Amino acid sequence: MARFAPLTLGQLGGSPSTPDRPARAVGGKRHRHPRLARLIEAAQDVARRCHTAAPDRRGLSKGRLSLLRELEREGPQTVPQLGRALRVSRQHAQVVANSLAEAGYVEFAANPAHKRSRLVRLAAAGSQLVSELKRSERQQFEALRVEAEPGDVERAAEVLQRVSSALKAARAQRRRRAGI
Repeated sequence: MARFAPLTLGQLGGSPSTPDRPARAVGGKRHRHPRLARLIEAAQDVARRCHTAAPDRRGLSKGRLSLLRELEREGPQTVPQLGRALRVSRQHAQVVANSLAEAGYVEFAANPAHKRSRLVRLAAAGSQLVSELKRSERQQFEALRVEAEPGDVERAAEVLQRVSSALKAARAQRRRRAGI
């Protein structure tokens, strides 16, 4: 397998546009780093298509599914933690958690680390639902036929994970500088 030297996001994106080499237009806007913009745009498009093509969402919205998946992946969390993880307001996370609790998919539990901020955790019905949805998605993905060299998908996933980590670190650094 080929080894690649680490790149900064700027290097990954390509060199900035110059008068003799304009930046690629994406969504009507010019980007300084067209390759990075293209990668992110493609990842967003795949995510949207996966959500809309999901054969079995049980009528749940993207937000409700995201909260269930977050709990399945990371375990019980407080509503503020869920809001941060899902990049939504605490209030919105609370509304979604309440609706999932009413449906029997999540439950609230005492939080030993905090008296007032309860933990949200998957109920048995929520765990079963997430397992069924993952199984259904796996079947759908296995039926896809994508022309790619062996390892292309793994390398693409690794690059996207590195971009995600770099964006997460940059956001954390901005928040530290802002004192948040």
